[in-house]
Amino acid sequence: MRQRRPLSNSGLVPFLILFLASSLLYGLLWLVDYGTWDHNPLVLWTGPAAYDVLVNFAEVTIGVLGAAITVVAILVELASTRYTARVTELFVRDRTNAAVMGFFVVTSVVVLWVEMSLGEEGQPKAMMLTATVLQTTSLLILLPYFTYVFDFLSPTRVIERIQQAGSGCVRGLSGRTQVQREAIEEARTGVILSLEQLGDIALNS
Repeated sequence: MRQRRPLSNSGLVPFLILFLASSLLYGLLWLVDYGTWDHNPLVLWTGPAAYDVLVNFAEVTIGVLGAAITVVAILVELASTRYTARVTELFVRDRTNAAVMGFFVVTSVVVLWVEMSLGEEGQPKAMMLTATVLQTTSLLILLPYFTYVFDFLSPTRVIERIQQAGSGCVRGLSGRTQVQREAIEEARTGVILSLEQLGDIALNS
């Protein structure tokens, strides 16, 4: 059976391509405007002009990431309705999905708090740089993450996960010298549930 590529492998290349393309375009625009590398981008990103831009960061971040989370939730619900309700459970338990969604939430909260912390007393450079990095990273991983979600919700992947869950129930009993009846019944229930879900997918396909 073909093994699933984790996001760290399948999503890293698109992320790097998008990052390099954005960096290259920004570098070209920098040369056009300044014609030299004497200026430090970090100084500009934490200067007074960047303060005005950062004020709108929270609105943009929450809007974009909120829309992304909504789209993913709709896709999961459609797949769950189309195939089996197990899709939602598999999606929630997947570590990659949990990590990305958690990162989106943390980014939105931090950017919101940074915006609320801006004042006239000075420029909080660490906060401004952190908000910029989080915002940039969130935008860059959107496309690779959507690719991951589409692959995750494909019928083949869903079937593979259900098969692995059923096999895991049986493997949990292997290697034991003594197996309690409750463990056997639990494994039996898990296998039957997996078979029923595979049957539902076959009927709905």
